[in-house]
Amino acid sequence: MSRQAGVTAGSFSCWLLACPTLGARASRPRSQEHLARIWPRMEHRMALGVAVWKLSLAVVAVGLLLAHVPLGLAQTRPSLSSIDAKLDQVLQELALLTPPMGPIFPGDGLNGPPLRYQDNGDGTITDLNTGLRWEKKVPGAGCLHCVNDQYTFAEATSTAVGSFLHGVNTEGGTGLGGHSDWRLPNIRELLSLVDYSRANNAIASVFTPTIGFGYWSSTSYVPDPSRAWAVFFSNGDGAIGDQLAELYVRAVRGGR
Repeated sequence: MSRQAGVTAGSFSCWLLACPTLGARASRPRSQEHLARIWPRMEHRMALGVAVWKLSLAVVAVGLLLAHVPLGLAQTRPSLSSIDAKLDQVLQELALLTPPMGPIFPGDGLNGPPLRYQDNGDGTITDLNTGLRWEKKVPGAGCLHCVNDQYTFAEATSTAVGSFLHGVNTEGGTGLGGHSDWRLPNIRELLSLVDYSRANNAIASVFTPTIGFGYWSSTSYVPDPSRAWAVFFSNGDGAIGDQLAELYVRAVRGGR
């Protein structure tokens, strides 16, 4: 091979491998700094590809179900509402993977990423920033999801039969919204709901009804085990309360 041909081949190799100089060895690996720069983009593209693939599979599955079920068995076909619910779930997952990728820490209602929620129509609300799914309260007292019912810290965190969380996780036989992993939120999760642009009831209107008072978190106060953290939605303050006090509750799932 001539010298000119050798230079041309070497230039082509370096163009492929992003060599810093023409004289560098063609097998030289890319630097760790370069990989650190490109890895987030690669990771995002892979995650987005998986989400699109899942959406495609869901659409194909729905099409096959509708195409191959005999008309005489029309009652066994999936309802349009169940199809919409499944596609909506996939679209939510896709939304969480679009830039910025994955769950993000929400703003405060004034600055930062906007607070975004979706009422799922099944007694739950999804935070489209964090991906957490929240229990939706109903007016009144004396029922599982009644907004006016209060609990001590032990009652709020208990999973024993007859407890609040046991009721939520066994509701309808499968749990609220079809899930049985509901729990009491920790203090950071609960504070993520505070909307500081609102007065008197510092939480988005999608969570109506909400009492403008203290809601228990699952976070104990380490210096004093007889106390625990709560959030007061009257003004968004985090505070420490005696665990024997009766406060309000809102269940959450996801994030773990």
